[in-house]
Amino acid sequence: MDDATGERYADIHRRIEALDPSRLRTFITDVLTDKDVHEIMRAKRAVKLLPIMAKNDPHAAVAWITENAVEFPHAMEQSRGFIFRSAAQKDPELAFSLIGHLKLDSGQAYGALHTIVTAA
Repeated sequence: MDDATGERYADIHRRIEALDPSRLRTFITDVLTDKDVHEIMRAKRAVKLLPIMAKNDPHAAVAWITENAVEFPHAMEQSRGFIFRSAAQKDPELAFSLIGHLKLDSGQAYGALHTIVTAA
């Protein structure tokens, strides 16, 4: 990737991060439910966009994941650590509550606990 392309991607990333949480959630849902885009590309987009949502609003990210986990299971798996890390940095109590909300198995819960403790 050349410098100009990298700068365009960085600019797009900054603009997405600047969206208010409700608009960001709508944007992510629109992008990821676009049936004209192949399923693998939608999943790759989810992995890139969900951490942005989690950084701005961990509750919104968890709500989105809960609603869309069946369609985008890999996005949830790959974004979970970032969501816990972001939540722990803002509100450790919230981060711990997300473990129960997401109904993690014991291995996933252990990984989430580790992420929360090291991030807080």
